[in-house]
Amino acid sequence: MKTTFQSIIWGSFLLISHSIFAQEIFMATNGNDANPGTKQRPLKTLLAARNKARSNGSKTIWVRGGRYSYTNTVDFDGKDNGLKISGYQNEEVIFDGAFYFKSNDFKKVTDGNTLNRMHAKAKDKVFEITVRNNEIANQLKEGRTQLSMDDIMMYISRFPNKGFVHLNHSTTNTSSEVINTDGTSNNPKGPKFKIHESFNNGKWNREVKNNKNALVVGYYSADWLKESSPIQSVSGSGLLHLRDGSRYGIKNRNRPDRIYITNLLCELDQPGEWFYDIAKKKVYLWPLSQIKNTSKIGVWAGPELINITRARNIKVQKFTVQHASRGKSGGDAVIDIRSSESCEIAGVRFRYIDNIAVANIIDGKNCGIKSCDIFDCSGGFRCYGGSATVDKIEHGRNYVENCHYTQVYSRDFYGKMAAVQGAGNVFRNNLIHNTNGQPMTYSGVDHKIEFNEAFNTGIEEGDGGVFYTGNSIWSFGTELKHNFIHHNMSVPGLLGKGGFHCDDFDAGEKIIGNVFYKGGWAAVKFNKSGGHTVQNNVFLNGFLGIRNNTYRQSFYDTSVEFLRNDPTNKSKPNYIGRMLQAIGKPGWQNGLNENNWYSKVSVFLEKALSKNGYYV
Repeated sequence: MKTTFQSIIWGSFLLISHSIFAQEIFMATNGNDANPGTKQRPLKTLLAARNKARSNGSKTIWVRGGRYSYTNTVDFDGKDNGLKISGYQNEEVIFDGAFYFKSNDFKKVTDGNTLNRMHAKAKDKVFEITVRNNEIANQLKEGRTQLSMDDIMMYISRFPNKGFVHLNHSTTNTSSEVINTDGTSNNPKGPKFKIHESFNNGKWNREVKNNKNALVVGYYSADWLKESSPIQSVSGSGLLHLRDGSRYGIKNRNRPDRIYITNLLCELDQPGEWFYDIAKKKVYLWPLSQIKNTSKIGVWAGPELINITRARNIKVQKFTVQHASRGKSGGDAVIDIRSSESCEIAGVRFRYIDNIAVANIIDGKNCGIKSCDIFDCSGGFRCYGGSATVDKIEHGRNYVENCHYTQVYSRDFYGKMAAVQGAGNVFRNNLIHNTNGQPMTYSGVDHKIEFNEAFNTGIEEGDGGVFYTGNSIWSFGTELKHNFIHHNMSVPGLLGKGGFHCDDFDAGEKIIGNVFYKGGWAAVKFNKSGGHTVQNNVFLNGFLGIRNNTYRQSFYDTSVEFLRNDPTNKSKPNYIGRMLQAIGKPGWQNGLNENNWYSKVSVFLEKALSKNGYYV
């Protein structure tokens, strides 16, 4: 009997010990995927760690310190509910998506023909390497990547090295331009123009003919739109012909339309610049420092790292992910959360990411991004969730909190930290600074944007705002409270920027208790908006505190014309029709006219207006 009792106790102890042990999986750079995943015998890859956790019920994957090279995405779903993936204690963990060249393969350029193509400053400074990996060659050819040296971002060759050159409108020829239409090499659709600044016409002409990947980038058809087009040709007199038509058409206007040019070998003229020759499949670079055996020179090539779909309570935390640039269609992100609940990304540092978002919450509920840093990334977070219909508003309750966004080395990334959409999401306690464009946009209803600080934003564009929304007249209920906006740039000669910009019939914000110091052209900027509340804000050393552009009857007349003739059109001027598509009653388009459209959304509008204290 005693023996039997002891056996039961011992067996129970083994079961409990196994259960405790099964709660943790370890992975390390010196691990092996054939190992059991213990601290003493760790796994090597995240995929193996996920599979082991699924097989034995573990709920924590500890990632030991070190640099993990990754080339594939690891998918998580409902089978992984409750899982935590975390850097271990205070050990530094880096997931690195770079494709690294062998440093010994870089050779100084000595070929006479290539030297003749180069800038005089660069002729004894530039190194070359042949790209033998076809996937990397294609990324470089399509311009979908960047380079780093020893974890410092490098720059694609550009003219000028900083800032812009400016269109000479007295030379502009728009007869060849087909607005908002892409051309081809055989059938270009773009405008022709000269720039005020001088350059080497002959070398540019030869480079464009040889390589066909030079781009004009900048603000040349609208103050607020950064666009680009391949250069079709450069004439002997310096006339640039673009392949593609601009979005709105180049106009002879009294604006400082400004551009820069990238991907010319002859403009590689300072340390840190690089150029890819498509025909020769060669990278040319002026290194940031002497190339050694230990130098790490790599192409940003990583795809998504983690994809979470239809899951609950998965946590991803405490590591760095860098050198990603292999986005697919559909707006994916390095860490991508979709159709999930109570999942969180916390304490992750994102750096050197282009052509792919940093992190997504799409169709989420109670999901969040918290205490993350974003350095030198072309995009940021998406936080989408919740919905508004004619019958109800369902809050997503997703959040972006306590995050930091800035550019350290990047010169040209536009700089958008976050986009929030849906209903009832939160953007709180974030720090944003040193960005070229407007860093936060939102749409939908009932969001909370509060306790954020933003400065040195909008450095190069006109119009827009630090926090921007627009183009929907049903967007009631968002609160912008207790934010601090200062040193918001507004470029002379361009359309003025706002701290908060509620554009194109946006409606129903509550702007309360914010502080604006040098808040831009207008600290609060309304454009054809209505139903807003602005209370208890402080405006210091600004040009305008609150600017409200008036509504014009013509906008309503245009909307009514759409209701009569084309109510389901999705174009911007169909303001009322698009509202009805978003929150209208079923069958709203039947018998629609200027007299009954309000009744098609009356339930929703009455709820929104009453909730926010306007009228019923």
